[in-house]
Amino acid sequence: MGRYDRMLFCFACAALAAPALAPAVATVAGAGVVAAPDTATASGGAAASDTATGTGAETPSRRVAAAATLSATALATSAAAGPLVRLPDGLAQGLRSGAVEQFLGLPYASAQRWQSPEAVRPWDGARAFQTLPPRCPQSAAGLAAGLEREDCLYLNVYRPAAPPAQPRAVMVYVHGGGTTNGSANDHDGSALAAQGDIIVVTINYRLGALGFLDGGNYALQDVLQALRWVQRSAASLGGDPLRVTLAGESAGGTVICPLLAAPRAKGLFRAAIISSDDCLHDVDTAAEAQQRSVTLRQRLHCADLACVRAASAAQLIQAGGGAAPAIDSDGLLRDYAARQIARRHWLHVPLLLGANRNEGRIAGPGFLRYDQQRYRQWLARLLPPEQAERVAAAYRDEHAGEPHEYAYKISAILTDSGMRGFGGCAIPPLGRAAAQDAPVYLYQFEDDDAPQGAAGGFHMGAAHAAELAYLWPDGGAFAAASAQLRPAQRKLSALMIAHWAAFVRNGNPDVAGQPAWPSLRQRAGYRAFRPDGGGQLSLDDYERQHRCELWRQLPVIMDRGEAQN
Repeated sequence: MGRYDRMLFCFACAALAAPALAPAVATVAGAGVVAAPDTATASGGAAASDTATGTGAETPSRRVAAAATLSATALATSAAAGPLVRLPDGLAQGLRSGAVEQFLGLPYASAQRWQSPEAVRPWDGARAFQTLPPRCPQSAAGLAAGLEREDCLYLNVYRPAAPPAQPRAVMVYVHGGGTTNGSANDHDGSALAAQGDIIVVTINYRLGALGFLDGGNYALQDVLQALRWVQRSAASLGGDPLRVTLAGESAGGTVICPLLAAPRAKGLFRAAIISSDDCLHDVDTAAEAQQRSVTLRQRLHCADLACVRAASAAQLIQAGGGAAPAIDSDGLLRDYAARQIARRHWLHVPLLLGANRNEGRIAGPGFLRYDQQRYRQWLARLLPPEQAERVAAAYRDEHAGEPHEYAYKISAILTDSGMRGFGGCAIPPLGRAAAQDAPVYLYQFEDDDAPQGAAGGFHMGAAHAAELAYLWPDGGAFAAASAQLRPAQRKLSALMIAHWAAFVRNGNPDVAGQPAWPSLRQRAGYRAFRPDGGGQLSLDDYERQHRCELWRQLPVIMDRGEAQN
């Protein structure tokens, strides 16, 4: 849940600056004007200004005139420009990339600032969706460069190019990034679509204060609206609206967890994949959401909320601060989702649930300068003296005497305690609670040599978000990491994709030729994913790894345990 954290998110920064996959097609045969998301928004936003090319300017009127004079030859050959589909909102042309067809930057909603999203207005003629859409505001540089804007409620669709034998299952993916960073563009769904024979939809949603100010939960509403779009549009894309799986990692899990217990989400998806989130942490109470608003006003030197609402997107981003879904007794998030699941007040859909073996190491580089004194001070911030002593004793041998000993100890405690909600002992209780009502398939990613790099000699191992290069290889924000996968890791990547896609298709992750993956309802353990095979292991093994007997005896830590200077 929480953050890709700064180290991993450098991959996404590179993707933000990357060029679009392909230029927009100028016209579509007999269908009128084709426009990319940044030249005509389709969601009711303003058109971008005309751009100069050569000796003249390409304007909408010139493009209309060109469309009116298409030759018979152009009409006959336009299909080669990319696949054409008639969506409920209008005619859309994508592009072909190998064995996959892509429709990039499709609008799924429009929204005024701090208002609920609305369905897009249908468009006339045909439009090309062949370039990646703008990201939602998250950086001053991205806003200045035009790579980010508030008109950002777009999604990307990846589907196999081969005609389907039957309507394909659909995975709707919600990106991570601490609810302040990330975009649909980070996750290239080509490999999942081609290898898994599914349709992959990756979505943008509003971030930071623009997505969560004053407990508005606008980002959660965005995801709901995207799911409604999928229900309306799946059949047009060759998909099955009755087989939609909602998936998310890290903050993506934080955003979708409330929807598992939201009556308004009933019927919009039939299964869910939650990676590195426990449906408990990184959620604000109403008082905490209000305090975030107060802090934001102070940073903007505003006397009231009206002043905040008048601030530019750049000013809001520069003011900084975190963001989180907020509990609202009358809204989408009526209580912590984990509590609602434990009380059996949720949608009772199959879950694929898991995390990474060394989740907390994503934060390890922030603790490289810690010595024993600072380590003990860190523990004292989090726990009463007697409990802090018990934890110190339990982790005494963790990397004892090695370089960065205390960074490793703290990383292990961050993982095992579940204090950030993204792994360790936070995951099995959620799985057991959900298994009262639905099949739950538990996993842990355990590749100790996952390509995340190192910081000052600190070994990242299977840290938070390390699995993303395996599930989303060869494109998007994780292309650089996936390019480093060795042959055995490539095989692991293919195996994980096969299991994830099987879950999307069938509601269970069983793969032909692989051992059956029993659910927690069958008193099963968890599936370990390692290059050496891993396999099905017992929950006792899992809980010994993470010292869960100790953590069950201690109160849940809601503090994130951030490093302090």
